[in-house]
Amino acid sequence: MDVLKRGYHNSLKVIKQHKLIFFSLIILQILTLAILASVGIKFTILISENNQEIGYYLDNANYDSESLKSGQPFIKETVALQKSYQSLIKNIWWLVLISFGIYLFFDGLNWSLTNYLFKKTNLFKNWLNFTILSLLFIVPVSLIIYSIFKSAVGIDLGVFELVIYGLTFLAVITYYFLAVAYSFLEKDLQSIFKNLQLIGIRKVFPVILVTISNLVLISISLILIYLSQDNLLAMTASILLLSLILTLTRIFFVGNLKSLSQKE
Repeated sequence: MDVLKRGYHNSLKVIKQHKLIFFSLIILQILTLAILASVGIKFTILISENNQEIGYYLDNANYDSESLKSGQPFIKETVALQKSYQSLIKNIWWLVLISFGIYLFFDGLNWSLTNYLFKKTNLFKNWLNFTILSLLFIVPVSLIIYSIFKSAVGIDLGVFELVIYGLTFLAVITYYFLAVAYSFLEKDLQSIFKNLQLIGIRKVFPVILVTISNLVLISISLILIYLSQDNLLAMTASILLLSLILTLTRIFFVGNLKSLSQKE
């Protein structure tokens, strides 16, 4: 517990020493959320329109068995349906790719600057390490999740639910180790992977303790956003609070993990 206290103390200390960087992180976090929200809204509308088009063609399909036996097509607008389906798949892929690009660039800057608070190193090196780690972890795990999910479609509902729980657990574990790795971006990749073992595995309980305290703060800010949906001013304030909380919790997480590594 003393190590965690020192970690929080060091975090508050670097915030006081580097106020300009701290406020830059808050602004960057606001910008990140705004861009993600705009991209999400845009593609949600496009995907919804694709679903409505597909639903329209299916609703107006020929379900008469006698008519089908006589050679009448199930769907007359086959080409239009195919175009809507292809557009749906294309929009989903664009949403995934653009979101991942935003994550690499903006979240990369957030984590890089957060590490920079504690040790002034090359920001580009920090961001490059973030990008390499993200690609090494997220791409293969995403492909595994996609392959398993695709294979599981159509199986017994009970088994399918277990598969979903398993894939969710895999995603959470992956991001846990990524977050640990992101806390040491100023180091070389070999040292980062060494810290994954020393901190991510051997010091798992204090790391989880910090994570839980951070999640409580984030959850409170999300609840405030949900409760303020009918009031634009209150919702704006809640979103700004969320940006502040995300910035602080990231700093606290990095500060505590660096403190744990120093003790090691």
